[in-house]
Amino acid sequence: MSDRVTMLEDQVQQLRTDLQSARAANDRLAITLKEAREQLVAIRSEVERLSLPPSGYATVIAAHDLANIDVSFQGRQFRVVAMPGIDIEDLQPGRLVRLNESQVVIAVADWERTGEVVTLRETLDDGERVLVMTHTDEERMVRLAAPLRGTRLRIGE
Repeated sequence: MSDRVTMLEDQVQQLRTDLQSARAANDRLAITLKEAREQLVAIRSEVERLSLPPSGYATVIAAHDLANIDVSFQGRQFRVVAMPGIDIEDLQPGRLVRLNESQVVIAVADWERTGEVVTLRETLDDGERVLVMTHTDEERMVRLAAPLRGTRLRIGE
């Protein structure tokens, strides 16, 4: 009987060793699975980011509030809204903004850096609009970008 007990004790000891090895392997597999999930989440977010449609740039004409922003986009004027987190103070006339595919302001960009060279003919009393002459001798009424408002502009500049 003691041989049988000894043999059973050895089997129990072997089973405990096997169980401990299995637990260690299970822990390693759980860590590997967690890392694989994290990589999969990162890959999915990258795929989503890369598959986003392109966003267009518009020029702010006037911002009444975040739900009423007048912009010029692709030669047309639109009234759009802004996503939460956009600061109304940044939406000054002449400022570029990024629009998503639903024409919602998603980001504020820099000031417009390109345009036509014109000559100042007259500043209107409101201080926001000026009459300019283009290179083809065509007169146009334009609005000044916010950084130019309040500056002293001279006729002929």
